[in-house]
Amino acid sequence: MSALSDIDTLYGQFLTAGFMSLREALDVGDLEWARAETELLHNVPSLIGDRKWGRHDYFMNEERSVYIAWASAPGRENVKARMRTFYYPFWRELEVLVKNRTERLDP
Repeated sequence: MSALSDIDTLYGQFLTAGFMSLREALDVGDLEWARAETELLHNVPSLIGDRKWGRHDYFMNEERSVYIAWASAPGRENVKARMRTFYYPFWRELEVLVKNRTERLDP
């Protein structure tokens, strides 16, 4: 499998986990959490099949960091635990694929 198709598969898995988190946030009426989930997820569909590796890198370094900081704030322990369980495995795999790809592109 190519790096791009591996990344596409990971994004699909991430969207599945993300929509489950969004549903949970809405079920408990936590609109701040729901907003954080939509901010994290909103660009992911456009990353599937995208060959601009800088966009994938931006997602990993910028968008993900904003979500992690938000989820790590006091009082959000349930969100942070969910993030660690459902998002971290995806992020670890994606980080390796994106890093390896961008290192090959950079001189």
